[in-house]
Amino acid sequence: RVLTHRAPGATAAPARIVRRQVDTPLAVTARRLSDFPPHPFVDVDGLAPIPPALDWAAHHGLVTGFSDGEFRPDVAVLRGAAVNTLWHDIDEPTATAPHDFPDVPPGAFYADALSWAVEAGVVAAYPDGRFGPRDPVTRGQVVNFLWAMVGRPPGAPPHDFPDVPSGARYGDALDWARD
Repeated sequence: RVLTHRAPGATAAPARIVRRQVDTPLAVTARRLSDFPPHPFVDVDGLAPIPPALDWAAHHGLVTGFSDGEFRPDVAVLRGAAVNTLWHDIDEPTATAPHDFPDVPPGAFYADALSWAVEAGVVAAYPDGRFGPRDPVTRGQVVNFLWAMVGRPPGAPPHDFPDVPSGARYGDALDWARD
């Protein structure tokens, strides 16, 4: 049962239009908004907000999924994996010396990437000398990594994020990224 209200003096024509609209199901067609082939990940719906970026990253070999075909978009990225992704993004340059982090196991999949990242000044040790490859990477660390990758450009106007403390290690990087 459908009730509609018409303005006084209205004709029956608007009521017929409303009746047709109620009787006819709404048809919606959605399309992908990506210029790249669809990503292969079974757990990320093609119409969710991240697929265009994920299509791009998968197409360029920057991300791979887990052995079960999932991408797991809500799982935190670890520092070792983050450095490895950045390294792949710039065509895997070779470092002249290996890293010397005591907490990185020999043969780790990100070892070459980490050696490059240290040499390029993209990452540094924690104060205790560790890299922390299994620590989740923070948004501040990511913006610092990216800013370092592009040569630490100076002079960006200050960001306006109220939750970032004055003098934060990543403040200049955040200024650049926001700009």
